[in-house]
Amino acid sequence: MKGRRRKHIMISYQAFFILIISLLLIVGCDNGEGELPPNPFNVEEIDLGDTLVSDTVVPLTSTLNSLHSRVFKPTCANSGCHDGHFSPDFRTISGTYATLLWVSPVKPSPSGSYSYLVEPGQPDKSMLMHRLLKDIDGQSGIMPLAVDPDSDWDSLKLDYLYQIREWIRKGAADPTGNSSVSIGSDLPPFQEGFAIALGTTGEFLQRKRGNGPLQLASAPASLKFWVSLSDDQTPLNQLIEPTLYASAHATDYSQAKRYPLTWTSSPEFEPGYLGDEVAYKFYVEIPLANLPASSPLFFRIAVQDPALGVVSEIPVPDSPPHLVTYFSLEK
Repeated sequence: MKGRRRKHIMISYQAFFILIISLLLIVGCDNGEGELPPNPFNVEEIDLGDTLVSDTVVPLTSTLNSLHSRVFKPTCANSGCHDGHFSPDFRTISGTYATLLWVSPVKPSPSGSYSYLVEPGQPDKSMLMHRLLKDIDGQSGIMPLAVDPDSDWDSLKLDYLYQIREWIRKGAADPTGNSSVSIGSDLPPFQEGFAIALGTTGEFLQRKRGNGPLQLASAPASLKFWVSLSDDQTPLNQLIEPTLYASAHATDYSQAKRYPLTWTSSPEFEPGYLGDEVAYKFYVEIPLANLPASSPLFFRIAVQDPALGVVSEIPVPDSPPHLVTYFSLEK
């Protein structure tokens, strides 16, 4: 009887030990905030023709598109770490940029030498490079702390580190190729949202799953296209020649139709690219018959900041597929 009891107690201790270890593993990379925040970039991508090649390795270059595809997403956005549990958020290319550039580190170095995760033009002052190369306090480890079994990080580590460093040194350009070398400098206009409403009723079209293509189920006389832009210094009504382009091809806009956008002081408020509500202050109403007849249709926004003297476009030919999908319409 005593032997059974002793055996029962031993099994209980073993079960308790396993439970504690399991909880530690679960909590180890958790931020304690429960569920992950919704991912607006979890979209159902449409066929982009030659621009979307499945199961193809993206060439390794010092661009954010390449680094996100080859390094940040497969190596760092693994379960329980930089997949929304911890900043920076490497799940999407836009989230990667937004949570790296000019963002103060959650865990600063003991010396306080690094003010930002990524300081454009300054790889040696960027905490991202420091965490990839050194253990900041002798207890935190060198990033990445662990990699999946099929990761090529160990075999290509030196190449990856070089290209990350080059991306920062060249100005840490965003997914469209725009870069900002100094904080507080005048940045190009930023696209916050793209929406389409029925011209007859003003009802906004819905998207296919997340930030997927806009869906047109009827044939109205016209559609009203809305664009949300922001600029850090230039008033929106002073932006030069905001223009909407419509093309039957995802990347070739040589035959695209051109439609000037009008600024309004009475904007519409709808969800934007990041999922939050934004002000849509630029619009153009286009008869359905004047749009290219093909489906899907792809759109591009072009605008010039007079202080910079250059035209900013989005999306561009090397934009990630989910961004091209966001600026599309299925009829």
